[in-house]
This record gives sequence, C-alpha cells and structure tokens, in this order.
Amino acid sequence: MGSKGPRVMKVLIPDVSEDGTIIQFKPLSPKDPANILTQFKQGNQKGMRYLFNKPPKWNEGDLL
Repeated sequence: MGSKGPRVMKVLIPDVSEDGTIIQFKPLSPKDPANILTQFKQGNQKGMRYLFNKPPKWNEGDLL
C-alpha cells in the first residue's frame, strides 16, 4: 500500500430499464449539462447506480 494507503473507487453507471435498454444521459442542447455526473451532483440519481468500495478494515493477523 505504501504511504498513500488503500485506494478509493467510486463509479456512476446508467441503469437498465425493464425492457433491457440502457438509460442514456445526453444533453438536449450544447449548453445543457445533462450528463450523468452533473445530474448526480444536482441530487438527481434517477436512472443511475452509484457504486463505491467498502472502507478498508485493519487486520492485525495479516502482518505475520
């Protein structure tokens, strides 16, 4: 792990609708910030999944 410690991973992925199609996040105009990250930051999480890894847990037994 070095001096930086464990890595953190956060991922946003589009959901899949009931009919099996992937929900798309596309801007309606060039000035429209309707991408998945912008929507997530604005609090709109509809149609997407937010995944992140578990926080690390120290295990003394692994040192031996």
